[in-house]
Amino acid sequence: MRNKIWYIVNADLLISGTALVFLIIITFTGVISRYVLNASFVWGEEAMLALIIWVVWYGGSAAFRYGNPIRIEIIVDMFPMRVQRIVTGIICLTSTVLLSYLFIRSIYFVELMYTTKRTTQVMYISKALIYSCIPISCVLMIINMICKTFITLREDNNKKVRYSHE
Repeated sequence: MRNKIWYIVNADLLISGTALVFLIIITFTGVISRYVLNASFVWGEEAMLALIIWVVWYGGSAAFRYGNPIRIEIIVDMFPMRVQRIVTGIICLTSTVLLSYLFIRSIYFVELMYTTKRTTQVMYISKALIYSCIPISCVLMIINMICKTFITLREDNNKKVRYSHE
């Protein structure tokens, strides 16, 4: 049961990692076929673009869960612990607002791709399917970021209490 839960929780990491492996394979075989066979895959570029989108968005979601989003920690670390906690809360709130806005806009975008039946030119894959990772990842990023922020603030608070008793 525990392994099943791990796979569910880390689905974004698994999707991102699998997409990255396929991206590397397609890129490598495309380069080999271009130089050895003097012909490239017609569908290669479309597949790589779709896979890059999935790697970036689902990988970003996993990065938030593991507490590794892009940020400048050196500036925050210069402040006292109390200010660091306030800044962490402000960053979490600001990121939540921005990701919520992006979620709403991406829902409209995916809906537009679906209603207009937009597909890729060579492989005829629905663009709604390709871009559906954006709203899904936004929700996962918000959940992961809020959970990680609360865990971090609780750990900082426990460290403070532990050090004060020593």
